[in-house]
Amino acid sequence: MIRTKSKETLMEKRRCNIRDLAQAAKLSPGTVSRILNNRPGDMNIPETTRRRVVELAREMQYVPNIHAQRLFSKNSGVIGLVIPSAKRNGAPVFAEGHLPLILAGMEERLDASSRRIELIINNGDFIEKQSYLSLFRNGSLDGLLVWGAYEDEQFWQELVDARFPYVFIGTYPRLRSWVNCVSNDYAFAAGKITENVLKVGHRQVLFLDDAANRSTTFHRKFGVAAAIEHRRMTPECVRYRQAADRDEAIHLLNEERDGGFRYTAVVTANFRLAVWAREALTARGLRIPEDVSIATGDAYPGEAAGWPELTRIETDDRQIGAEACRAIESIIDADDPFLINKALEGTPIYGNTVRSLNGREMD
Repeated sequence: MIRTKSKETLMEKRRCNIRDLAQAAKLSPGTVSRILNNRPGDMNIPETTRRRVVELAREMQYVPNIHAQRLFSKNSGVIGLVIPSAKRNGAPVFAEGHLPLILAGMEERLDASSRRIELIINNGDFIEKQSYLSLFRNGSLDGLLVWGAYEDEQFWQELVDARFPYVFIGTYPRLRSWVNCVSNDYAFAAGKITENVLKVGHRQVLFLDDAANRSTTFHRKFGVAAAIEHRRMTPECVRYRQAADRDEAIHLLNEERDGGFRYTAVVTANFRLAVWAREALTARGLRIPEDVSIATGDAYPGEAAGWPELTRIETDDRQIGAEACRAIESIIDADDPFLINKALEGTPIYGNTVRSLNGREMD
């Protein structure tokens, strides 16, 4: 007589998996998974079917694969924060004052939740291995925050197409589709400062932007153009130039002056460029604001303390960090990559570095 092993003995040797359970329930593994994870989605699953699957899971002593469950339910509790490499950025990103403040805002937001941040460097290895996808697929991350993305980083399209939760912070790549982004309102900042400089009588204005391959350039140009149109001025009133570093910025400021463009005001994209402009102008013996006015569209409180008199748009990077975390958590919890595009306006601070040529005041 040939003895056969009982069903119970077989189950002891091989753990029941979701395919076994689906076969016994005569349903697809995906449907069974949705029932057990209480995530029916758009499926209309009868209550009798749900009860039958739950009862079978008890009878067959089904134990879910912890890795698969973690991937499906997105409960790793980790949000990745991608930052550019120092090589691509031109300097260590933490040497810039914006990122630490953004992280402070994230900390305040995450302190009240069960999630944490994992720092990821966007270098050649990160791109080559497609880590921006594999970190999701292996269940390591719930969502991804990306700070300092460049316009030419087309590989991010794969992340968008895969419909994984993500939010770009500050800048975003130029893709064929809209992307989730939380940033300062660079168009507002550049436009607000430029319009006020025009309002107080300046008709030869040099707008100095950085040369980074980032989306901020587009928004600043838009803001400047809108300011010129609103003041009903000709485009020739404002000359737009870009500088990659201190030496190039000083060279451009001197080149424009020597070339006959006798600008009476310099508006810069950020605080660093404003400092370089002051250096170049004072080296020529020009006084600020008596000879040339200076204003900037982007300064955070910490750096502005080094030149408190500077007319500027002051940004709240802590709020940017908090809003970015709020956005990515909303996307994760809703299990839906809905579009979030939030631009936060900064606060105008009118110092004494812009001289009125017509007696009017800035507002």
